Amino acid sequence: MSHHDESQISERLISLDEKFVAQGMPLRYRPNAAFKEIHGSVLDGAGRVALFDPIHKWYIAKYGDKMDWDGIIGRIPVILDGSAYLLNVPIAFNEIQVKLVEQIEGIPQKVANDFQEKYFESVGRIAAGLSTKFRFLYSLTADDCFLNPLQREMVWRAINELETAALVLIKPGDTQISIFHAHSAAEKFLKVALQRIEQDTDTRIFRHQIPDVFKNLVAHDDRYAWLVQSVEATHNQLENMNIRYQTIGRSLHDAVSCFYSALSICGTLANLWMFDFERGSAKSTFTPQKFYRDGLGIFSLCLSVTESGDKKLVKLDKMITLPNNVNMLVAITVEMNASGSYIEITKPKEVYDLTRKYKKLRKECKNLRTPEQCGMVNKSDPEGAYLTGLLKVKVSNE
Repeated sequence: MSHHDESQISERLISLDEKFVAQGMPLRYRPNAAFKEIHGSVLDGAGRVALFDPIHKWYIAKYGDKMDWDGIIGRIPVILDGSAYLLNVPIAFNEIQVKLVEQIEGIPQKVANDFQEKYFESVGRIAAGLSTKFRFLYSLTADDCFLNPLQREMVWRAINELETAALVLIKPGDTQISIFHAHSAAEKFLKVALQRIEQDTDTRIFRHQIPDVFKNLVAHDDRYAWLVQSVEATHNQLENMNIRYQTIGRSLHDAVSCFYSALSICGTLANLWMFDFERGSAKSTFTPQKFYRDGLGIFSLCLSVTESGDKKLVKLDKMITLPNNVNMLVAITVEMNASGSYIEITKPKEVYDLTRKYKKLRKECKNLRTPEQCGMVNKSDPEGAYLTGLLKVKVSNE
């Protein structure tokens, strides 16, 4: 980059940062916002890093230590011994291994000592399942060029509200305020989803009734239908806007459950929108003998699509690589309306490589495993839908 280019970018950043300050934008969001203002949409990779580097250096030079980031992209509230704690979700560009108990803020030593025996499996599955939702949200904020300015603003506000919903459970510990913000985050994402389909829709007519937003959304695109449990659960905890003004009685468990269902809505929609953008269409489906990739980068082969009442059930063979480099095939069944969370593999070279890998796995796996046989749980309830596994290995005490 020439000195002239650096001078131009510096002048632009001075102007943009003044605008961000006037808007009250948190410092941590400004470098990325500035990048999108200057360069627009740039695919992730070496080129993006090269363009982002001078912007990041400018902010470091201006704000110094204030720009230090802890690398946490989200916080998940968990209940241990009847109290709420926050489980940090670190950013991960590749596979990382962390001690789960060390990611829990402020955990007392006594609770930490009992964690492995009493909480590891339940909290571990929550961490594995819901951390993916935060990673979808982080990816969306990195490249949201397909959203218009209003939609981008609503998404940003919603993500901030999710963080607030988690933080207020610790201090001051207000469950109702937490539920209000979690509901508001889900409401914003659902309204953005509807606006992306019907741009002229004034979503304010729905007020805070997310079931009404959802009903209209599904009428336009039934791929959203599989979020029905999460939408109902999130709204049922709110009941009405009196939650802001008077005591209506909501337990810590109610608030945490509401956070999970709201996060599931937001993260699922973020993943669906990014895949729609990648495929260049809001139309998605499953076709037998086609390979698909999910939001975690796991590949599956569609085996069959069958009618079951008013539903279409899809059988998938997931090709899963465990942290110990053991490969396995896991058979799962999903509904057709989950197709938005998958993207078809169409490049001939990728299809060829996946076909070879799949045939090898089929040969090695005499009996196809169900999630339960692998120690996995295929969770599907109001708090989210995800597949998690528990792998026990011996570790050194050093």
